[in-house]
Amino acid sequence: MGGKNRSMRCAVAAALAMVVALAGSMALAEVSGAVASVVQADRVTPRISEEGHVRAVPIAEGEWAYMGEFVLDSGVEMAPEEPTHTEEYLYILSGSAVLNVDDKSFLVGPRMGIYLPAGTQIRWNIGSDPLVAVQVFAGPSIGPGYEDWTIQDSDEVWPRPRIYPRPRPTGVSAR
Repeated sequence: MGGKNRSMRCAVAAALAMVVALAGSMALAEVSGAVASVVQADRVTPRISEEGHVRAVPIAEGEWAYMGEFVLDSGVEMAPEEPTHTEEYLYILSGSAVLNVDDKSFLVGPRMGIYLPAGTQIRWNIGSDPLVAVQVFAGPSIGPGYEDWTIQDSDEVWPRPRIYPRPRPTGVSAR
């Protein structure tokens, strides 16, 4: 009886393998146009703003949207940006800032999502740490003006390392 069960399991496994193979080939046959991709942000050449305070890493650009890493250097107060031409979404990973949207101010930080409708004018005041966010534009191209930014030199360190003064000894010794 054991041999019969084993034969039955092998037949079921073979039938399942054929179904999976057929379904896989059908799915592949239906794919046309855009091709899926997986990108490691560390391997993408970032773009740096003219002033050197903002870095954009284009991670994925599809037919309907753009996604990238957006990093603002710490302690920066940026002039108002041109109004956006498309919807923009940001998800803050680290850092904090005051974000001025048109005539309103918001304190933003980690785990906060931001929606900016097309035509919005924004200004950033960054805190003591760089602000790192995932940025999505509801349009197939990199953010407005990013095309003109400098491609980061592979030897360049960004953000620039900060130099902190050494603490002075207080004269109290631990015994």
